[in-house]
Amino acid sequence: MKNIIYLSVKTAPKVRIFNDLDKNDISSFLLHAFRHNDDYNLSDSAIEKFWNMYAYQMAEYNKIVSVAVGVISDNDSEKLNIKDYTNHDEFIILKSISNILKNVDSMGLSLCGYNIKNFDILQLYKKFIKYDIEMPQCLKLYNIKPWESNIIDIVDLWRNGQYSKAVYFEDILSFFGFDVSDHIYNEDISSYYYDNNLIDIAKSNILTINYYHQILSKII
Repeated sequence: MKNIIYLSVKTAPKVRIFNDLDKNDISSFLLHAFRHNDDYNLSDSAIEKFWNMYAYQMAEYNKIVSVAVGVISDNDSEKLNIKDYTNHDEFIILKSISNILKNVDSMGLSLCGYNIKNFDILQLYKKFIKYDIEMPQCLKLYNIKPWESNIIDIVDLWRNGQYSKAVYFEDILSFFGFDVSDHIYNEDISSYYYDNNLIDIAKSNILTINYYHQILSKII
């Protein structure tokens, strides 16, 4: 467990209200919405709902508002050292975690998270490109064979080789009976963020790292 670094990325739509986007973003997102809906006469309320449901998941239309990382203490195998980087400016967050991520491969660490390959790493990868920040090697998953990857994805562990059904993080938390009173669902991060409640987002992200460690400890 000492060779693992836990990673959790939290995002919110880049603007709270769809119509606050600039013209180019409005046009491209509308095209995306039409491609994923049979009804080409989407109402304003339907488009706004689609925005709230999906924008935070897409690096093209979201902003990173919090990144938390956790590692096992060198002196105490039971102690998890967690640091969160929560800010209104995603560039500051990226610069803050870049050195940590750059050392992942050189230190022989494995990244661990929930759906980390399809979300957290992908979000960071695209944002590093956007801001022209030197890309950490651990975020480059293209041209890597599965057995060459140092990624531990809780989704894969929980599926145990079965891929017929979706795996929801909250279902895993419920299964183990974890206290979720301070847990913020990903789709609710936006409302916390735009209500200027960064403190609760940071607390929830730190809690997420603790969940990851507890889940992994029970599985492996």
